[in-house]
Amino acid sequence: IDASSEDISEVLSKVGSLSVLDCCKIIAEKTNTLERLSRHFPGSFSSQECLKKVDAVLSKRGYTPENTLYAQSVCPDEVNHEV
Repeated sequence: IDASSEDISEVLSKVGSLSVLDCCKIIAEKTNTLERLSRHFPGSFSSQECLKKVDAVLSKRGYTPENTLYAQSVCPDEVNHEV
C-alpha cells in the first residue's frame, strides 16, 4: 500500500487529478509485483523491513543512531532480471 500511495501521490503532483480506475490500476500493478516477488523469492522482504530487523538486533547489543552509521548494499540483478 505504501508503494501504491507513493505512486498515486507522484501522479497527482504531476497531473493534478486521477480517476478511481487509474488508482485501482496502480494498486493492482503493485499487488501483482509483490505476488510475483513472493512466489519467486519466498521469504524476501523490503529494505524497510530489513532495517527494522537489523535495528531490533543491533539495539539489543547497544548500538544506537548516535554511535552507529548503518549502510546496506544489495545486488538487485536477480530481481531486475527479465525472465
